[in-house]
Amino acid sequence: MKFITTVILILLSYSANYAQIQNNIREVIIEIKSKSSKEPVEAARVDIKGHGDSETDSEGKAWFPYVPIGNYRIEIVASGFENYIHPNPLKITLDENIFIFELVPLPNKSYYITGRLLDYHYKAPIDSVEVFFKAGLTERTTYSNKW
Repeated sequence: MKFITTVILILLSYSANYAQIQNNIREVIIEIKSKSSKEPVEAARVDIKGHGDSETDSEGKAWFPYVPIGNYRIEIVASGFENYIHPNPLKITLDENIFIFELVPLPNKSYYITGRLLDYHYKAPIDSVEVFFKAGLTERTTYSNKW
């Protein structure tokens, strides 16, 4: 009888602790918009430091299903926008778990480059060239030319 009572007490204690832990975990939604157009930013990487990262969907929302209540550093990276690091720890509470951030678009620049490419060994122009330019984080422009 003493054994059964002990097992019941342990199970009740575990249930109470589990319920308390569940009450301290929140689903967090972080919404990202463009500061200039107010449009959602798709495919932005949102990192809750010490918890993990997620990518925004077509509505600009990143979902984090199990985040313990507390203070977190937030970093956001999106192609075509300035990187964003929240200046103060973000406080996730029982009442506050949806956050909206606005990203500043990078300036739109274009360049015109002229010249010719020579084969290193033969010092002769190369017939067909494909050149890749990288701007920002992942933007890439491809140019193909016949010389």
